[in-house]
This record gives sequence, structure tokens and C-alpha cells, in this order.
Amino acid sequence: MSELPPDLPRLRTVVTYLRGGLGRAERALNTAEEREALAAQRRPPAEPPAWLIERGIGAGRLPVRVHAGGCWDSRKRCTPIDTDQARRALAEGIPACPRCRPDTAPTPPRHRPQDAGVNGRRHGGGMPPALRFVVYPRMPRAGAVPASTGRSSAAPSVPATSSNSCAAPS
Repeated sequence: MSELPPDLPRLRTVVTYLRGGLGRAERALNTAEEREALAAQRRPPAEPPAWLIERGIGAGRLPVRVHAGGCWDSRKRCTPIDTDQARRALAEGIPACPRCRPDTAPTPPRHRPQDAGVNGRRHGGGMPPALRFVVYPRMPRAGAVPASTGRSSAAPSVPATSSNSCAAPS
């Protein structure tokens, strides 16, 4: 036997009641999803790993290189490892990345003071460390006269004329 009433007016009443309950449940679900999305935005991003190991292609996927965590040359085949595993891999003869040089870094590159630029801020944005802080000689400004010529650097004087060619005829 059915739990629903058999007559039409009472069935309509039950449907109206259930639609109202469904609406309340959907609104509660939407507010809970919005609250979760806001909480996810407020969470700080996960810190990148300090060390990575790059694996080769194929069934065995043997280690190919060891990278520091902030290496710009790391690829998709890299997996995070801890400091002890990185040291062990380097000691076992797995080559170090020639770009980030984890074999010479006591700590990951993002913590080393030599990677800091002006006022402690990082510079480079993906450039190899060897090319980050190249100092180029200053170029002379346009119109500047070299000091060795002995000429004056003052602007040439223009003779003043008594007639004004822009004046309206009288």
C-alpha cells in the first residue's frame, strides 16, 4: 500500500510541501559550496618541494637528474623528494641539473642569499643563474659630447632676429 494519499487535492499539497523543502535544501547546499570555495581561496598555497628528482622515460623510469625545488628547467617527470634522498641520489652518481646546480647548494636555491637581488627580492624570472646579474656598461645619452673632444657641451646659440615671421601683418 502507498504512503501517499489517493485524492488529487492532498497529492497537490504534498508536492507543494516537497518542492519547498527541495528549494530550502538547494539553497543550503549553495551556501555551503560558496563557504567552502571562499575557505579554499583564503588558504595559503602549498609550499613547493625543496628538491626534485627527474625520472626517465620507459618502464623502469630510472632517475635521470636531481633538481633544486625552484629550478626553471624541471619537467613533468619530476617528483618531490626530501633532502636526505637528494643527497643520497647525488652520492649514488645521479647527475645534478646543470642549471640549478643542487650539488653545490647546501639549501634550496630560493633560500640562498646569492639568489636575492636588489633589497633581498628575487630577480631573474626563469633566467639561468649565470645570466641573472649581468652588468652592462652605460650608454651615453643622445646628444652628449664625449669629454675627450674638448668641445663645450652647451647647446649652440641661435642668433636672435628682429623680424618676427609669425606676426600678423599690420
